[in-house]
Amino acid sequence: MKKKNKVLILSIIVVLLIGIAISFAYWQIILKQETPNVVTSECFQINFTESEGILLNNAHPISDEEGQTTKPYEFTITNVCNSSATYQINLETFLPSGKQLPEKYLRSI
Repeated sequence: MKKKNKVLILSIIVVLLIGIAISFAYWQIILKQETPNVVTSECFQINFTESEGILLNNAHPISDEEGQTTKPYEFTITNVCNSSATYQINLETFLPSGKQLPEKYLRSI
C-alpha cells in the first residue's frame, strides 16, 4: 500500500510539473514600443526664439534664394547644472513612413 501511495504522489507531481512547463510557454509577454523615446535632462535648458518648437506643417520645397530670405529657426541650449555636460544636435530626416527624406530637400548654411 505504501508503494502505491508513493507512485500516486509521484505521478501527481510529474503531471503538475508537465502542466506548469506547458503553461509557461503560453505565459510569454511580448512588449512592442509604438511611440518614440523622449529623454529629458535637467542640466540643459532649450529656448526657442519664436515658438515652442520647429513645426513644418504644410511645408513645400522652395529655392535656395527664397529659403535664405525666410526667418531661420533659432534656439539656444544652456547648461544649468554645476557639472560639465556635453550635447549633440541632430537633424533627423526620417519620414513617418520610415523612409528617409532625400538630401536634395535639405539645405544648411
